[in-house]
Amino acid sequence: MIIFKVKEWLRGPRFPNPQRNCTFPAKNHDQQNVIRPMMSVLSIDLPVRLLAQLSLIIGSLPRSRAYWGNAFIAFCYYVVPRLTNRPVTSRKLGWVIFWLWNFVVVLPGWILVCAGFSQPLEWAEFPIIVDLFVILAFLLMLVQFVKPLLSVPAGDLYVSGWYITGGLVFTTLAYPIGNLVPEFAAGAKGAAFSGLWIHDAVGLFVTPLALSMAYYVIPSVTRRPI
Repeated sequence: MIIFKVKEWLRGPRFPNPQRNCTFPAKNHDQQNVIRPMMSVLSIDLPVRLLAQLSLIIGSLPRSRAYWGNAFIAFCYYVVPRLTNRPVTSRKLGWVIFWLWNFVVVLPGWILVCAGFSQPLEWAEFPIIVDLFVILAFLLMLVQFVKPLLSVPAGDLYVSGWYITGGLVFTTLAYPIGNLVPEFAAGAKGAAFSGLWIHDAVGLFVTPLALSMAYYVIPSVTRRPI
């Protein structure tokens, strides 16, 4: 299937040659000298769909799910027991999250996108069937990491714990809005929800969890407070 799709991408569609249907006024030679080189550049015969697909495959998908997702999960396993003085909720649940995130979300989602099955949404390219398992994974992360953090009195919880709690809670709420709603809301309504998720993915997922790392690692390494 993937080989067939690659052959299809290589065949087209390609940029048409705009010079075939364009005429230039003979009296304005300066304008012709400027426009003709531009038209030549635009008429380069490139497999545009293949290039766009490759930029997706090596771009946002590995960063947001495979690399950042696993990095944040691993950091939570390291820091939550140290912030709460107690273990995470369940060791068995940890294995469930590991297999679910890597072998039901990341790997199948990446294969489906490579095969041409994806949503036409930025930062929401995985098919809906994969999105459902992403939501399930975030719900399990709430049980695994946020539950121990909520057992600590609010005044005793370090700032990294607040960022982890906020990031996981609000990402769990925002993900279905940005990945499922645009499929059922047509036109500008769907675009508005999709645009909201593009910002939420950075502002509610990447930023809070990255800040939780910074607030914990920097003082630990430098042996001085922020």
